[in-house]
Amino acid sequence: MDVKFYEKEVSKLDLDFADKKVKNFSPNLSKIFFRDKVLFSAFWRSCTLSIQKLGNKNKLKIADLNYISTLSKKIFLINYADTIYNKVTKNRSKYIRIEDLVYEVNKIVPYLTPSKDEIKLETQKPLSDKTAVELDQGVFLSSILSNKKNGKHLCEAMLKPSKLALENLEKFNSTGFINLDKATVKKRNFLLK
Repeated sequence: MDVKFYEKEVSKLDLDFADKKVKNFSPNLSKIFFRDKVLFSAFWRSCTLSIQKLGNKNKLKIADLNYISTLSKKIFLINYADTIYNKVTKNRSKYIRIEDLVYEVNKIVPYLTPSKDEIKLETQKPLSDKTAVELDQGVFLSSILSNKKNGKHLCEAMLKPSKLALENLEKFNSTGFINLDKATVKKRNFLLK
């Protein structure tokens, strides 16, 4: 995955409908994180706004925008996934579960993954109107998991108790049972003292 591949793929697409920021973008990296994040984030923002303008009118155009956005994200993440993960986790000293990590990353690199609001809007749409915004979470997570140290750290974070588990621990310990709506947990041979 490199600039040449990106440009070859983009040349196959009809992007006449897109604005100049989208059509003229080239994912050349300066190797300066701050500079590159500003450049790439502006491109991803333009792609997102273009998709929003299209609504669900033209699935092919939306797919093309998603494709070039995803390619550029992969190029960006090949170079900066480790930097981003270390910033979010404070050099792997902080454990952040996936459900929070995919949103925390946007505080460091806007538009790399969808915001909570974008996901909320997407989940309210019928399947035929969805624009696949959640795929960007997978692109980001795959770049983290492909790094041995970061992948191990993220897996360790997922093995730690969730916020929901911690919030219900006292009740579970006192009653031996908890109903979490989508699941119930019951201690075997629980005796009240």
